[in-house]
Amino acid sequence: MDRTSERSFSNDVDNYLMGVSSEARTILEKIRSIIKAMIPQAEEVISYKMPAYKYHGMLVGFDAFESYCEFHLMSPALMKAFKERLKEYHTETDIIKFPIGQPVDITLIKDLVQARIKENEFFAKMLC
Repeated sequence: MDRTSERSFSNDVDNYLMGVSSEARTILEKIRSIIKAMIPQAEEVISYKMPAYKYHGMLVGFDAFESYCEFHLMSPALMKAFKERLKEYHTETDIIKFPIGQPVDITLIKDLVQARIKENEFFAKMLC
């Protein structure tokens, strides 16, 4: 089922999360708490109809579907750098899909967020 048919998209991540299944919400709330703990100054937004975080540009985002959750790394270069650690997941250019009902590797999420923070900080310094 298309994710847009089940929820309304506002600029509020709490409302977004209330519109997903409880299983998906559990995964996404865990990812959200990791991001907020690691980079509290990041701006939480809805972008492309999904929760996303801005810190020196777009940082990461996440989304829910019927049978999986997506983590949007927003960095094809880091997807390649983490290729070995991501081999058990279905991935796309800069998206990792976590099946609902299976545990999410919290250490992996933390490492990916940390890598994106460093990448965005590096590019921000290069532009100054």
